[in-house]
Amino acid sequence: MASYVPPVADYRFLLEKVLGFEQAMSELGRDVDVDLAAAVLEEAGRLCADRLHPLNREGDEHGCRLVDGVVETPPGFAAAYRDFAAAGWPALSADPEHGGQGLPLIVQLWTDEMLSATNLSFGLCPSLTRGACEALAAHADAELKARWLPPLVRGEWTGAMALTESAAGSDLSLLTTRAEPCGDGSYRVSGSKIFISSGDH
Repeated sequence: MASYVPPVADYRFLLEKVLGFEQAMSELGRDVDVDLAAAVLEEAGRLCADRLHPLNREGDEHGCRLVDGVVETPPGFAAAYRDFAAAGWPALSADPEHGGQGLPLIVQLWTDEMLSATNLSFGLCPSLTRGACEALAAHADAELKARWLPPLVRGEWTGAMALTESAAGSDLSLLTTRAEPCGDGSYRVSGSKIFISSGDH
């Protein structure tokens, strides 16, 4: 199996020599320096190289299966996700108000890059969850944020992407599914989807 070498030295170089990371953090009043960011990235790289990269082949060879109405993930994926969540990785850049670590987005994005490089199938789930968190943080009321963000940030719940319809894939202007407010805070959804990434969660 091909090995994966996390590009942490490149990330450190960019933080120190190109991005002016510490000055930017200082100007933003953030207490994060290059050493902390690099330490997080080193640990993320270790996780990706040692745990997730070997599982990539399992994902390709076994895929997900529907067995008696239950989706089974490839061998090792569920345990890896439990460990991933328990170690706090879903919370990396999330707001501390909702249980996140509040690290700069660049640390999150480079972690995502390593996740995708080593095991895209695994990496999609936390990236969709973060997208759901960002949408809720930007648009939800306080009650919805309090209900949904903490379990998403802890990795107990996951986000999904439900875009693809039989006549609309990447062209979202062709979507026909609609969500109409019911007046009680809920929505009635009409339409259908054919692919829902991470929808089994």
